[in-house]
Amino acid sequence: MHARLTRSTAARSGFAPGLAGLRGYGREWLRGDVLGGVTVAAYLVPQVMAYASVAGLPPTAGLSAALPALLVYAVLGSSRQLSVGPESTTALMTTAAIGGMTAGDPDRYAAAAAALALVVGALCLLGRAVRLGFVADLLSRPVLIG
Repeated sequence: MHARLTRSTAARSGFAPGLAGLRGYGREWLRGDVLGGVTVAAYLVPQVMAYASVAGLPPTAGLSAALPALLVYAVLGSSRQLSVGPESTTALMTTAAIGGMTAGDPDRYAAAAAALALVVGALCLLGRAVRLGFVADLLSRPVLIG
């Protein structure tokens, strides 16, 4: 989205800074934003399906998890230029964290993966609520990117 938001404007917009960008949204930006959305979807769909498989879940689970997460970020996120999406490391960490405790039962595995995702999401929202974002400033750029 090309909305003209500054960091201070996003901070003042409260719980849903992504919605604040809609106030100053220019109609002429829609074509570029739709093209950008289609471009991102073209690589995101196969990517989330592959990472779900890496995590030991059915490929459709990747779609079920990624699409709502992107909508939530669009509302709660404060960056208009940040690209968010799945990471292969997250898929591998999910497998390592819950693989041993599900005894090969696919239904238990899916339930454990969903519970893990909800707990991590809740912790992230809690961190946002208590303003722990400054911790990222303590990390070096290669750590944040890699």
